[in-house]
Amino acid sequence: MARDSDYGAFMEKFLLQPSPSLHQLPLHGLTFAFKDIFDVDGYVTGFGNPDWARTHPAATSTAPAILAVLRGGATCVGKTVTAELAYSINGENKHYGTPTNPCVPDRVPGGSSSGSAVAVGAKLVDFALGTDTGGSVRVPASYCGILGFRPSHDAISTAGVIPLVQSFDTVGWFARDPVILNRVGRVLLQLPDVDLVRPSRIIIAEDCFQLSDIPKDRVIQPLVKSVEKYEFKNNHGEWINTVKPDLGPGISERVWEALMTTDENLDICHSVKSEAHAALIDLLGDFGVLAIPTVLGPPSKLQTDPTISENFCDRTFSLLLIASASGFCQVSIPLGLYDNLPVSISLLATHGSDGFLLNLVETLYDTLKEEVGIVEKMDYGAFMEKFVLQPSPSAHELPLSGLTFAVKDLYDVDGYVTGFGNPDWARTHPAATSTAPAVSSLLRAGATCIGKTVMDEMAYSIEGENIHYGTPRNPCAPDRIPGGSSSGSAVAVAAKLT
Repeated sequence: MARDSDYGAFMEKFLLQPSPSLHQLPLHGLTFAFKDIFDVDGYVTGFGNPDWARTHPAATSTAPAILAVLRGGATCVGKTVTAELAYSINGENKHYGTPTNPCVPDRVPGGSSSGSAVAVGAKLVDFALGTDTGGSVRVPASYCGILGFRPSHDAISTAGVIPLVQSFDTVGWFARDPVILNRVGRVLLQLPDVDLVRPSRIIIAEDCFQLSDIPKDRVIQPLVKSVEKYEFKNNHGEWINTVKPDLGPGISERVWEALMTTDENLDICHSVKSEAHAALIDLLGDFGVLAIPTVLGPPSKLQTDPTISENFCDRTFSLLLIASASGFCQVSIPLGLYDNLPVSISLLATHGSDGFLLNLVETLYDTLKEEVGIVEKMDYGAFMEKFVLQPSPSAHELPLSGLTFAVKDLYDVDGYVTGFGNPDWARTHPAATSTAPAVSSLLRAGATCIGKTVMDEMAYSIEGENIHYGTPRNPCAPDRIPGGSSSGSAVAVAAKLT
Protein backbone atom coordinates (compact mmCIF):
# COMPACT_ATOMS: atom_id res chain seq x y z
CA MET A 1 0.00 0.00 0.00
CA ALA A 2 1.27 3.48 -0.83
CA ARG A 3 2.75 5.50 1.99
CA ASP A 4 0.18 8.30 1.68
CA SER A 5 -2.68 5.84 2.19
CA ASP A 6 -1.27 4.33 5.38
CA TYR A 7 0.44 7.47 6.71
CA GLY A 8 3.76 5.62 6.73
CA ALA A 9 2.63 3.86 9.91
CA PHE A 10 3.42 0.28 8.90
CA MET A 11 6.67 -1.61 8.65
CA GLU A 12 4.96 -4.70 7.33
CA LYS A 13 1.37 -5.79 6.79
CA PHE A 14 0.08 -9.30 7.42
CA LEU A 15 -2.89 -10.97 9.11
CA LEU A 16 -2.91 -12.83 12.40
CA GLN A 17 -6.39 -14.17 12.97
CA PRO A 18 -7.90 -14.43 16.45
CA SER A 19 -8.21 -17.76 18.19
CA PRO A 20 -11.45 -19.59 17.32
CA SER A 21 -14.07 -19.50 20.07
CA LEU A 22 -17.64 -20.59 20.66
CA HIS A 23 -18.18 -17.56 22.88
CA GLN A 24 -18.41 -13.84 22.21
CA LEU A 25 -14.91 -12.52 22.84
CA PRO A 26 -14.31 -9.04 24.28
CA LEU A 27 -12.23 -7.83 21.32
CA HIS A 28 -14.23 -9.58 18.58
CA GLY A 29 -14.32 -7.56 15.37
CA LEU A 30 -11.51 -5.20 16.37
CA THR A 31 -8.28 -4.79 14.41
CA PHE A 32 -4.89 -3.92 15.84
CA ALA A 33 -1.24 -3.40 14.94
CA PHE A 34 1.86 -3.63 17.08
CA LYS A 35 5.16 -1.79 17.39
CA ASP A 36 8.20 -3.38 15.73
CA ILE A 37 9.61 -4.33 19.12
CA PHE A 38 7.27 -7.29 19.81
CA ASP A 39 8.21 -10.79 18.67
CA VAL A 40 5.87 -12.65 16.33
CA ASP A 41 6.72 -16.22 15.39
CA GLY A 42 8.33 -16.32 11.95
CA TYR A 43 9.00 -12.57 11.64
CA VAL A 44 12.17 -10.60 12.32
CA THR A 45 11.71 -7.99 15.04
CA GLY A 46 13.48 -4.99 13.53
CA PHE A 47 13.68 -2.58 16.50
CA GLY A 48 13.44 0.35 14.09
CA ASN A 49 16.88 -0.18 12.59
CA PRO A 50 17.92 -2.14 9.46
CA ASP A 51 21.25 -3.17 10.99
CA TRP A 52 19.39 -4.73 13.90
CA ALA A 53 17.04 -6.56 11.53
CA ARG A 54 19.98 -7.76 9.44
CA THR A 55 21.84 -9.21 12.42
CA HIS A 56 18.95 -10.95 14.20
CA PRO A 57 16.99 -14.06 13.16
CA ALA A 58 13.23 -14.37 12.91
CA ALA A 59 11.43 -14.88 16.21
CA THR A 60 10.50 -18.44 17.15
CA SER A 61 7.60 -17.48 19.41
CA THR A 62 5.05 -14.70 19.83
CA ALA A 63 5.02 -12.17 22.67
CA PRO A 64 2.40 -12.98 25.35
CA ALA A 65 0.87 -9.50 25.00
CA ILE A 66 0.07 -10.15 21.33
CA LEU A 67 -1.22 -13.64 22.10
CA ALA A 68 -3.50 -12.15 24.76
CA VAL A 69 -5.29 -9.77 22.39
CA LEU A 70 -5.51 -12.47 19.72
CA ARG A 71 -7.13 -14.78 22.26
CA GLY A 72 -9.41 -11.86 23.13
CA GLY A 73 -10.78 -11.92 19.58
CA ALA A 74 -8.83 -9.13 17.85
CA THR A 75 -7.28 -9.44 14.38
CA CYS A 76 -3.71 -8.25 13.80
CA VAL A 77 -3.06 -6.42 10.51
CA GLY A 78 0.67 -5.77 10.81
CA LYS A 79 3.64 -4.23 12.60
CA THR A 80 4.31 -0.52 12.87
CA VAL A 81 7.31 1.78 12.59
CA THR A 82 9.20 2.68 15.75
CA ALA A 83 11.94 5.18 16.43
CA GLU A 84 15.36 3.54 16.18
CA LEU A 85 16.06 1.27 19.13
CA ALA A 86 12.97 2.81 20.77
CA TYR A 87 15.25 5.60 21.96
CA SER A 88 13.45 8.81 21.00
CA ILE A 89 10.19 10.53 21.93
CA ASN A 90 9.97 12.45 18.63
CA GLY A 91 9.18 9.34 16.59
CA GLU A 92 11.39 10.14 13.61
CA ASN A 93 13.13 7.35 11.70
CA LYS A 94 15.64 8.16 8.97
CA HIS A 95 15.66 4.60 7.59
CA TYR A 96 11.98 3.74 7.22
CA GLY A 97 10.53 7.22 7.16
CA THR A 98 8.70 9.11 9.88
CA PRO A 99 5.00 8.22 10.15
CA THR A 100 2.79 11.18 9.24
CA ASN A 101 0.94 12.68 12.19
CA PRO A 102 -2.73 12.59 11.09
CA CYS A 103 -3.58 15.38 13.52
CA VAL A 104 -0.87 17.84 12.41
CA PRO A 105 1.01 16.52 9.34
CA ASP A 106 3.86 19.04 9.56
CA ARG A 107 4.74 17.98 13.12
CA VAL A 108 6.44 14.92 14.58
CA PRO A 109 4.10 12.07 15.60
CA GLY A 110 5.87 11.41 18.88
CA GLY A 111 7.72 8.27 19.80
CA SER A 112 9.06 5.90 20.15
CA SER A 113 5.75 4.12 19.39
CA SER A 114 5.11 6.48 16.48
CA GLY A 115 3.63 4.07 13.94
CA SER A 116 1.21 2.54 16.43
CA ALA A 117 -0.12 5.96 17.44
CA VAL A 118 -0.45 7.08 13.82
CA ALA A 119 -2.26 3.88 12.83
CA VAL A 120 -4.86 4.55 15.52
CA GLY A 121 -5.06 8.29 14.91
CA ALA A 122 -5.55 7.74 11.17
CA LYS A 123 -8.29 5.16 11.85
CA LEU A 124 -6.30 2.36 10.19
CA VAL A 125 -6.87 0.10 13.21
CA ASP A 126 -9.10 0.12 16.28
CA PHE A 127 -6.20 -0.10 18.71
CA ALA A 128 -2.46 -0.65 18.69
CA LEU A 129 0.21 -1.94 21.02
CA GLY A 130 3.31 0.04 21.91
CA THR A 131 5.80 0.17 24.73
CA ASP A 132 6.39 2.94 27.24
CA THR A 133 9.63 3.36 29.19
CA GLY A 134 10.00 7.12 29.54
CA GLY A 135 6.95 8.26 27.58
CA SER A 136 6.85 6.24 24.35
CA VAL A 137 3.08 5.69 24.50
CA ARG A 138 2.03 8.85 26.31
CA VAL A 139 3.88 11.30 24.06
CA PRO A 140 2.64 9.99 20.68
CA ALA A 141 -0.87 9.65 22.11
CA SER A 142 -0.75 13.34 23.03
CA TYR A 143 0.77 14.43 19.72
CA CYS A 144 -1.68 12.40 17.60
CA GLY A 145 -4.77 13.38 19.60
CA ILE A 146 -5.72 9.90 20.86
CA LEU A 147 -5.88 7.95 24.11
CA GLY A 148 -2.73 6.24 25.35
CA PHE A 149 -2.33 4.02 28.42
CA ARG A 150 0.85 3.19 30.32
CA PRO A 151 0.02 0.40 32.81
CA SER A 152 1.54 -0.17 36.22
CA HIS A 153 5.09 -1.44 35.95
CA ASP A 154 5.26 -5.27 35.72
CA ALA A 155 1.46 -5.51 35.36
CA ILE A 156 1.75 -6.95 31.82
CA SER A 157 4.40 -9.40 30.71
CA THR A 158 7.20 -7.89 28.61
CA ALA A 159 8.42 -11.33 27.51
CA GLY A 160 8.99 -11.38 23.77
CA VAL A 161 9.55 -7.61 23.77
CA ILE A 162 13.03 -6.22 23.10
CA PRO A 163 14.10 -4.67 26.41
CA LEU A 164 15.10 -1.05 26.68
CA VAL A 165 15.24 -0.32 30.42
CA GLN A 166 13.68 -3.13 32.43
CA SER A 167 13.26 -0.94 35.51
CA PHE A 168 10.73 1.17 33.58
CA ASP A 169 9.62 -0.86 30.52
CA THR A 170 5.87 -1.44 30.11
CA VAL A 171 3.53 -2.69 27.39
CA GLY A 172 1.10 0.12 26.56
CA TRP A 173 -1.69 0.65 24.06
CA PHE A 174 -3.57 3.28 22.05
CA ALA A 175 -7.24 3.73 21.13
CA ARG A 176 -9.57 6.47 19.94
CA ASP A 177 -12.52 5.21 21.98
CA PRO A 178 -12.32 4.95 25.80
CA VAL A 179 -14.56 1.88 25.73
CA ILE A 180 -12.08 0.08 23.48
CA LEU A 181 -9.18 1.35 25.59
CA ASN A 182 -10.84 -0.23 28.62
CA ARG A 183 -11.67 -3.52 26.89
CA VAL A 184 -8.12 -3.94 25.60
CA GLY A 185 -6.75 -3.14 29.04
CA ARG A 186 -8.94 -5.71 30.74
CA VAL A 187 -7.72 -8.37 28.32
CA LEU A 188 -4.04 -7.48 28.71
CA LEU A 189 -4.26 -7.04 32.48
CA GLN A 190 -6.59 -10.02 32.93
CA LEU A 191 -9.05 -7.91 34.90
CA PRO A 192 -12.65 -8.81 35.67
CA ASP A 193 -15.43 -6.33 35.00
CA VAL A 194 -15.84 -4.28 38.16
CA ASP A 195 -18.10 -1.48 39.32
CA LEU A 196 -16.75 2.02 39.07
CA VAL A 197 -15.08 3.35 42.19
CA ARG A 198 -15.21 7.11 42.48
CA PRO A 199 -11.84 8.85 42.92
CA SER A 200 -11.24 9.83 46.51
CA ARG A 201 -9.27 12.91 45.50
CA ILE A 202 -7.95 14.63 42.39
CA ILE A 203 -4.69 16.52 42.80
CA ILE A 204 -3.59 19.05 40.21
CA ALA A 205 0.03 19.03 39.06
CA GLU A 206 1.11 22.26 40.73
CA ASP A 207 0.33 20.75 44.14
CA CYS A 208 2.12 17.47 43.54
CA PHE A 209 5.63 18.16 44.79
CA GLN A 210 4.54 20.71 47.37
CA LEU A 211 2.69 17.90 49.12
CA SER A 212 5.52 15.41 48.67
CA ASP A 213 8.51 15.36 51.00
CA ILE A 214 10.81 14.18 48.20
CA PRO A 215 12.63 17.09 46.50
CA LYS A 216 12.00 17.47 42.77
CA ASP A 217 15.58 16.86 41.76
CA ARG A 218 15.58 13.49 43.51
CA VAL A 219 12.49 12.31 41.68
CA ILE A 220 12.96 13.36 38.11
CA GLN A 221 15.82 13.40 35.58
CA PRO A 222 18.82 12.21 37.63
CA LEU A 223 16.96 9.12 38.78
CA VAL A 224 15.56 7.84 35.53
CA LYS A 225 18.31 9.06 33.23
CA SER A 226 21.02 7.21 35.16
CA VAL A 227 19.11 3.94 35.30
CA GLU A 228 17.91 4.30 31.72
CA LYS A 229 21.39 4.76 30.28
CA TYR A 230 22.98 2.01 32.36
CA GLU A 231 20.33 -0.61 31.57
CA PHE A 232 20.27 0.33 27.89
CA LYS A 233 24.04 -0.17 27.81
CA ASN A 234 23.74 -3.57 29.51
CA ASN A 235 21.02 -4.67 27.10
CA HIS A 236 22.48 -3.48 23.81
CA GLY A 237 26.01 -2.14 24.34
CA GLU A 238 27.77 -5.26 23.07
CA TRP A 239 25.70 -5.34 19.88
CA ILE A 240 26.23 -1.62 19.23
CA ASN A 241 29.99 -1.84 19.76
CA THR A 242 30.20 -4.88 17.48
CA VAL A 243 27.89 -3.83 14.64
CA LYS A 244 28.30 -0.04 14.90
CA PRO A 245 24.85 0.52 13.43
CA ASP A 246 23.91 3.50 11.29
CA LEU A 247 21.80 5.69 13.59
CA GLY A 248 19.87 8.86 12.93
CA PRO A 249 20.71 12.32 14.32
CA GLY A 250 19.86 12.79 17.97
CA ILE A 251 19.50 9.05 18.57
CA SER A 252 23.15 8.40 17.74
CA GLU A 253 24.33 10.92 20.32
CA ARG A 254 22.03 9.54 23.03
CA VAL A 255 23.07 5.96 22.35
CA TRP A 256 26.80 6.66 22.50
CA GLU A 257 26.33 8.74 25.63
CA ALA A 258 24.57 5.78 27.24
CA LEU A 259 27.49 3.51 26.39
CA MET A 260 29.76 5.73 28.49
CA THR A 261 27.60 5.29 31.60
CA THR A 262 28.91 3.50 34.70
CA ASP A 263 27.05 1.97 37.64
CA GLU A 264 28.15 4.82 39.93
CA ASN A 265 25.26 5.97 42.15
CA LEU A 266 22.98 3.29 40.69
CA ASP A 267 22.00 2.00 44.15
CA ILE A 268 21.07 5.54 45.18
CA CYS A 269 18.92 5.89 42.07
CA HIS A 270 17.02 2.70 42.85
CA SER A 271 16.58 3.90 46.43
CA VAL A 272 15.11 7.18 45.22
CA LYS A 273 12.75 5.24 42.96
CA SER A 274 11.41 3.47 46.06
CA GLU A 275 11.11 6.81 47.86
CA ALA A 276 9.19 8.33 44.96
CA HIS A 277 6.85 5.34 44.89
CA ALA A 278 6.15 5.61 48.63
CA ALA A 279 5.74 9.40 48.56
CA LEU A 280 3.19 9.28 45.76
CA ILE A 281 1.23 6.55 47.52
CA ASP A 282 1.06 8.80 50.58
CA LEU A 283 0.02 11.67 48.34
CA LEU A 284 -2.79 9.90 46.50
CA GLY A 285 -3.96 7.31 49.01
CA ASP A 286 -6.57 4.79 47.88
CA PHE A 287 -8.20 5.75 44.58
CA GLY A 288 -6.60 9.17 44.37
CA VAL A 289 -5.80 10.66 40.96
CA LEU A 290 -3.04 13.04 39.94
CA ALA A 291 -3.87 15.31 36.98
CA ILE A 292 -0.97 16.70 34.94
CA PRO A 293 -0.33 17.82 31.36
CA THR A 294 0.96 14.87 29.34
CA VAL A 295 3.66 17.01 27.72
CA LEU A 296 4.85 20.59 28.15
CA GLY A 297 3.96 21.82 24.68
CA PRO A 298 2.86 20.95 21.15
CA PRO A 299 4.77 18.53 18.91
CA SER A 300 7.88 19.92 17.25
CA LYS A 301 7.95 20.62 13.56
CA LEU A 302 9.50 17.90 11.45
CA GLN A 303 13.29 18.07 11.13
CA THR A 304 13.66 20.50 14.01
CA ASP A 305 17.27 21.08 15.07
CA PRO A 306 18.10 18.12 17.37
CA THR A 307 19.60 20.51 19.94
CA ILE A 308 16.32 22.40 20.27
CA SER A 309 14.37 19.16 20.29
CA GLU A 310 16.61 17.68 22.99
CA ASN A 311 16.05 20.70 25.24
CA PHE A 312 12.29 20.34 24.89
CA CYS A 313 12.51 16.60 25.61
CA ASP A 314 14.49 17.21 28.79
CA ARG A 315 11.80 19.56 30.11
CA THR A 316 9.00 17.22 29.09
CA PHE A 317 10.62 14.31 30.94
CA SER A 318 9.96 16.12 34.22
CA LEU A 319 6.30 15.18 33.74
CA LEU A 320 6.74 11.83 32.04
CA LEU A 321 9.07 10.46 34.68
CA ILE A 322 6.55 10.72 37.51
CA ALA A 323 4.88 7.51 36.33
CA SER A 324 8.11 5.94 35.12
CA ALA A 325 9.89 6.46 38.44
CA SER A 326 6.97 5.42 40.64
CA GLY A 327 5.71 2.55 38.50
CA PHE A 328 2.20 4.06 38.56
CA CYS A 329 -0.32 3.75 35.75
CA GLN A 330 -1.08 6.79 33.57
CA VAL A 331 -3.51 7.60 30.77
CA SER A 332 -3.14 10.44 28.28
CA ILE A 333 -6.49 11.94 27.27
CA PRO A 334 -6.89 14.20 24.20
CA LEU A 335 -8.62 17.54 24.78
CA GLY A 336 -8.90 18.66 21.17
CA LEU A 337 -6.94 21.44 19.50
CA TYR A 338 -5.62 24.74 20.74
CA ASP A 339 -4.23 27.03 18.03
CA ASN A 340 -4.74 24.04 15.71
CA LEU A 341 -2.33 21.91 17.75
CA PRO A 342 -3.27 18.89 19.90
CA VAL A 343 -3.63 19.32 23.65
CA SER A 344 -3.95 16.57 26.25
CA ILE A 345 -4.12 15.90 29.95
CA SER A 346 -2.94 12.87 31.92
CA LEU A 347 -4.41 11.11 34.92
CA LEU A 348 -2.17 8.97 37.16
CA ALA A 349 -3.25 6.41 39.73
CA THR A 350 -1.30 4.23 42.13
CA HIS A 351 0.41 1.00 41.16
CA GLY A 352 -2.17 -1.73 40.59
CA SER A 353 -5.08 0.72 40.11
CA ASP A 354 -5.19 0.15 36.35
CA GLY A 355 -8.77 -1.14 36.27
CA PHE A 356 -9.95 1.79 38.37
CA LEU A 357 -8.22 4.27 36.04
CA LEU A 358 -9.57 2.61 32.88
CA ASN A 359 -13.11 2.69 34.25
CA LEU A 360 -12.69 6.29 35.34
CA VAL A 361 -11.61 7.40 31.86
CA GLU A 362 -14.48 5.56 30.20
CA THR A 363 -16.99 7.12 32.59
CA LEU A 364 -15.64 10.68 32.53
CA TYR A 365 -14.49 10.94 28.91
CA ASP A 366 -17.68 12.34 27.36
CA THR A 367 -18.19 14.78 30.22
CA LEU A 368 -14.58 15.89 30.03
CA LYS A 369 -14.79 16.45 26.28
CA GLU A 370 -18.03 18.37 26.73
CA GLU A 371 -16.50 20.58 29.41
CA VAL A 372 -13.41 21.19 27.30
CA GLY A 373 -15.64 22.04 24.36
CA ILE A 374 -17.32 24.68 26.50
CA VAL A 375 -13.95 26.09 27.54
CA GLU A 376 -12.80 26.21 23.92
CA LYS A 377 -15.96 28.03 22.90
CA MET A 378 -15.36 30.56 25.66
CA ASP A 379 -12.28 31.92 23.97
CA TYR A 380 -11.03 30.52 20.62
CA GLY A 381 -7.98 32.66 21.30
CA ALA A 382 -10.07 35.69 20.36
CA PHE A 383 -9.51 37.82 23.44
CA MET A 384 -6.54 39.90 24.51
CA GLU A 385 -8.17 40.83 27.79
CA LYS A 386 -11.55 40.27 29.37
CA PHE A 387 -13.37 42.88 31.44
CA VAL A 388 -16.89 44.26 31.71
CA LEU A 389 -18.00 47.77 30.80
CA GLN A 390 -21.63 48.18 31.76
CA PRO A 391 -23.99 50.19 29.55
CA SER A 392 -25.05 53.68 30.54
CA PRO A 393 -28.06 53.65 32.91
CA SER A 394 -31.34 54.65 31.28
CA ALA A 395 -34.99 54.83 32.20
CA HIS A 396 -35.91 53.87 28.63
CA GLU A 397 -35.53 50.72 26.54
CA LEU A 398 -32.27 51.15 24.66
CA PRO A 399 -31.72 49.76 21.13
CA LEU A 400 -28.76 47.55 22.10
CA SER A 401 -30.02 46.53 25.55
CA GLY A 402 -29.07 42.94 26.40
CA LEU A 403 -26.38 42.71 23.70
CA THR A 404 -22.68 42.11 24.35
CA PHE A 405 -19.73 43.23 22.28
CA ALA A 406 -15.93 43.25 22.22
CA VAL A 407 -13.49 45.79 20.82
CA LYS A 408 -10.40 45.36 18.71
CA ASP A 409 -7.18 46.18 20.57
CA LEU A 410 -6.97 49.38 18.56
CA TYR A 411 -9.65 51.32 20.42
CA ASP A 412 -8.89 53.35 23.54
CA VAL A 413 -10.74 52.34 26.70
CA ASP A 414 -10.22 54.53 29.75
CA GLY A 415 -7.78 52.85 32.16
CA TYR A 416 -6.56 50.18 29.71
CA VAL A 417 -3.45 50.11 27.53
CA THR A 418 -4.25 49.94 23.82
CA GLY A 419 -1.77 47.32 22.64
CA PHE A 420 -2.01 47.66 18.85
CA GLY A 421 -1.30 43.91 18.56
CA ASN A 422 2.32 44.22 19.67
CA PRO A 423 3.86 43.80 23.16
CA ASP A 424 6.54 46.44 22.52
CA TRP A 425 3.84 48.96 21.65
CA ALA A 426 1.94 48.06 24.81
CA ARG A 427 5.10 48.33 26.90
CA THR A 428 5.96 51.80 25.64
CA HIS A 429 2.52 53.40 25.82
CA PRO A 430 0.51 54.40 28.90
CA ALA A 431 -3.07 53.43 29.67
CA ALA A 432 -5.72 55.45 27.85
CA THR A 433 -7.30 58.33 29.74
CA SER A 434 -10.54 58.32 27.76
CA THR A 435 -12.73 55.95 25.79
CA ALA A 436 -13.10 56.02 22.01
CA PRO A 437 -16.41 57.63 20.92
CA ALA A 438 -17.40 54.52 18.95
CA VAL A 439 -17.15 52.40 22.10
CA SER A 440 -18.94 55.02 24.20
CA SER A 441 -21.81 55.22 21.71
CA LEU A 442 -22.43 51.45 21.95
CA LEU A 443 -22.41 51.64 25.74
CA ARG A 444 -24.86 54.54 25.67
CA ALA A 445 -27.10 52.46 23.40
CA GLY A 446 -27.32 49.74 26.05
CA ALA A 447 -24.67 47.19 24.99
CA THR A 448 -22.22 45.61 27.45
CA CYS A 449 -18.53 45.39 26.53
CA ILE A 450 -16.86 42.14 27.64
CA GLY A 451 -13.27 42.73 26.56
CA LYS A 452 -10.78 43.58 23.86
CA THR A 453 -9.79 41.22 21.04
CA VAL A 454 -6.58 40.10 19.36
CA MET A 455 -5.54 41.81 16.15
CA ASP A 456 -2.67 41.63 13.67
CA GLU A 457 0.40 43.57 14.70
CA MET A 458 -0.17 47.27 14.06
CA ALA A 459 -3.23 46.39 11.96
CA TYR A 460 -0.92 45.77 9.03
CA SER A 461 -2.08 42.43 7.63
CA ILE A 462 -5.19 40.79 6.23
CA GLU A 463 -4.13 37.30 7.34
CA GLY A 464 -5.09 37.61 11.01
CA GLU A 465 -1.98 35.94 12.44
CA ASN A 466 -0.11 37.20 15.48
CA ILE A 467 3.16 35.61 16.60
CA HIS A 468 3.03 37.26 20.03
CA TYR A 469 -0.48 36.62 21.28
CA GLY A 470 -1.45 33.68 19.10
CA THR A 471 -3.71 33.54 16.08
CA PRO A 472 -7.44 33.40 16.90
CA ARG A 473 -8.96 30.11 15.74
CA ASN A 474 -11.31 30.37 12.80
CA PRO A 475 -14.52 28.70 14.08
CA CYS A 476 -15.68 28.13 10.52
CA ALA A 477 -12.49 26.45 9.28
CA PRO A 478 -10.09 25.73 12.18
CA ASP A 479 -7.21 24.81 9.88
CA ARG A 480 -7.42 28.15 8.05
CA ILE A 481 -6.44 31.68 9.02
CA PRO A 482 -9.20 33.89 10.42
CA GLY A 483 -8.34 36.93 8.31
CA GLY A 484 -7.28 40.28 9.66
CA SER A 485 -6.45 42.64 10.93
CA SER A 486 -9.65 42.48 13.02
CA SER A 487 -9.21 38.73 13.50
CA GLY A 488 -10.21 38.43 17.16
CA SER A 489 -13.35 40.50 16.72
CA ALA A 490 -14.51 38.39 13.77
CA VAL A 491 -13.79 35.16 15.64
CA ALA A 492 -15.62 36.39 18.76
CA VAL A 493 -18.76 37.03 16.71
CA ALA A 494 -18.55 33.87 14.59
CA ALA A 495 -17.99 31.73 17.69
CA LYS A 496 -21.01 33.37 19.32
CA LEU A 497 -18.91 34.75 22.13
CA THR A 498 -20.56 38.16 21.71
